[in-house]
Amino acid sequence: MPPWRNDLITDEKRSRLFRVLGMAVATASIAMMMAAAMMPWAALNGKTKVGPIPVSLDADMMEYGINYKADLGNLSDAPLFSGLGSKIPSGMSGNKVFLTGLGEFQETIGFVKGTSKEKVIKVNTYTWNQTQKGTADARMTTYVKTIPWWPVGLGQDVGMKVELTAAYNISELKVQKVWFELQLPAKGNGTPLHKTVWETSPGDSLKKVGDEKTYWGKAVVDDDYGEFSVLGYVQLELFDEYGNSNKKEQGGYNEVNPGPREIKLWTMSTEKTARIALMAGAFPITIAGTILLATGAAMGLFGNGRDRLGRLSWKLCLAGFILSILAVPFYVTGVNALIDLTGYTSWLSWRPVFYLAIAGASLSVVPGIMLFLVRPPAAPRPVKDEKGEKKEAAKTPEKTSEGRRQPPTNLKGGNA
Repeated sequence: MPPWRNDLITDEKRSRLFRVLGMAVATASIAMMMAAAMMPWAALNGKTKVGPIPVSLDADMMEYGINYKADLGNLSDAPLFSGLGSKIPSGMSGNKVFLTGLGEFQETIGFVKGTSKEKVIKVNTYTWNQTQKGTADARMTTYVKTIPWWPVGLGQDVGMKVELTAAYNISELKVQKVWFELQLPAKGNGTPLHKTVWETSPGDSLKKVGDEKTYWGKAVVDDDYGEFSVLGYVQLELFDEYGNSNKKEQGGYNEVNPGPREIKLWTMSTEKTARIALMAGAFPITIAGTILLATGAAMGLFGNGRDRLGRLSWKLCLAGFILSILAVPFYVTGVNALIDLTGYTSWLSWRPVFYLAIAGASLSVVPGIMLFLVRPPAAPRPVKDEKGEKKEAAKTPEKTSEGRRQPPTNLKGGNA
């Protein structure tokens, strides 16, 4: 065989066979990956207790999302939540697509771990006078919009609602200050650290029963602390009908206040946030890979030997293989990060479908190899003679009536 075609397979029947086989293998690979994407790769099943209340979680994890169901029993009656209106459902279920965020599944994990999105306390304020005095009851609700994980460095919504629920001889109940603190883990054996992350001094007045005000702000966790808590505080000043205030001369206010009820949360490190983002992107990456693979295989099969299409087809197949194979570790690393955050690593088990996905992604390399072996020769480049002048390059061999290419005839020395 002449040296100009040593690395080519020029037999047309063989070339056609490789292109047909490439398309067939690509079709099989795509079918395997798409079938695997629609079935569970892993399962998250387990039972635990929040105080005395048993709770359970059953979830199937597909490449595109998660299908889950949680039995939360009478969690609202648990000492951790019971009292003044903590809203905990008896069960939660749904099908969540990772690209839209973890959403209610994340909230479900929060309930299973023993936290909630709101905590309520009741405060009684009063003026101190033997003959003329007023009193008021206020209901204060601390809110967070996201449980149980807060990404490090990203602002999260926190809120406080103050509602006047009872009043006697009052002129107004003024909201002097609202602020939120993070209770952070203690260093060594010391006491927990408290850090104010948001505050406001609205000065709003509540004058009749049913009046309420709600305040929202942003709180940021600046480091990966692990477990921490959010605490909401309100400073209330009562004025009765006689002009008296509940403010003490020595500082503070006359009130009966049980103190804030903490909302327990956990930080999500930047590294885990990135890994979960890779998990969310795994399915779109698989889709992109299969599109490139199908396009390349089709171009190889139906290109009818066109040089440009032939040279491009194997490259598209190779790109499809790279994306498809990368989607698998992206998904696995994200799932492991998510399970680490839940704290229930023993609940995770991988399904056999996971190995089908690996096989389908691995098989996608074959069409690219086949099309590479039968790729057309590169387009000839202009050459220069001994005087440095350009002359016509060797032409691409023409096909004979028998279907074989003949060597170029304008090379020095005649036919090769």
